[in-house]
Amino acid sequence: MFGETSVDNVLKEIEACKAAHQENHIRLLGVDKFAQCAGAAMLIHRGKTI
Repeated sequence: MFGETSVDNVLKEIEACKAAHQENHIRLLGVDKFAQCAGAAMLIHRGKTI
């Protein structure tokens, strides 16, 4: 989802990812395209722990 600016589209993609990968951790990574580095990173969904 490079270049996505709509929060609604991002939330829909997160929900689809959670539905497809219920037992896995899901991380959201925001990248600064000018500095070419991670601007934000957070855990969105905590999956099943081993």
